[in-house]
Amino acid sequence: MRPVAICDANVPYPSTRRLMNAALRDVLVTGYEQHIDSVQLPDPGDQHVLAAALGVGADVIITKNLSDFPAELLAARGVRAVHPDVFLLDLVRQDTETVHAIVVAIAAAWKDPCATVVDVAASLAFEAPLSAEALRRHLGQSR
Repeated sequence: MRPVAICDANVPYPSTRRLMNAALRDVLVTGYEQHIDSVQLPDPGDQHVLAAALGVGADVIITKNLSDFPAELLAARGVRAVHPDVFLLDLVRQDTETVHAIVVAIAAAWKDPCATVVDVAASLAFEAPLSAEALRRHLGQSR
């Protein structure tokens, strides 16, 4: 699997960005500037995201901002934009047991010592309802 570029423009809190940067290996991309002038997107403020994806050879940009990443423009560059819920759902379908282990680790890392995988799945429901439902099914839970 090629690298993934994560568009964190919708992550409004600096502390959340710091946590993302700490949790994800090689998440910060440098040296992408050479690609900026060669990409055109509906929102010029998003060009750095595609430039970063090109710079690391990513084939996927994960973003909720799909309207500013038209499929035909990205396809010409060998890249596609995917909503975070769809990306996570694909991971759940491809390797349910690994995702389950990650969800167990997330529950253990929460400050609430009583947090469970069911609680983590429930917290995903607002932003990632498809993925949350897949996790619930895996856990034998219903809504």
